Amino acid sequence: MRMRMLSGKTVLMAAAMTALSLAGCSKTSTPKQVSLNDAGPAITNAFAAAPTDLQMQAGMMMAAARGGDLVGSYAQVQALSKRPDLTPEQRRAAFDAERAVLSELKTAATNGNPAAEAALQHFRMSK
Repeated sequence: MRMRMLSGKTVLMAAAMTALSLAGCSKTSTPKQVSLNDAGPAITNAFAAAPTDLQMQAGMMMAAARGGDLVGSYAQVQALSKRPDLTPEQRRAAFDAERAVLSELKTAATNGNPAAEAALQHFRMSK
C-alpha cells in the first residue's frame, strides 16, 4: 500500500479550516435577562409596523403584564410566540417578553400566589 504525501499547502489549508470551525465552539453566552419594563418598549418597537391583529395581541399582552395579570400576560405571550408570521425582530421581542413574564411568575409563585404556581405547572407540563 502506497501512502500519498500531502503538500504543505494542503496541510496548512486543513489546519486553517479546522481552526476556523472550532473558533466559536468555546464561546458560550447566557441570554441577558429582560425585565417587563424593558420588554414593553421592545414589543412596541417590534410590532409598530405589524398588522393590526398582531399589534393588538402584543398590546394586550403588555397591558395584562402592566396591570399585574401575569397569568393572562403569560397566556397572551405564549399565543403570540407561536404565530408563524412573526418577523425575527418580533420573535425576539416576544421571546424576551415571555422570559420576563416567566421570571415575574416565578417570583409571584415563590411569594405564595396560587394562580402563578398553577401557570408555572402548566408551563412545565407543556415542555
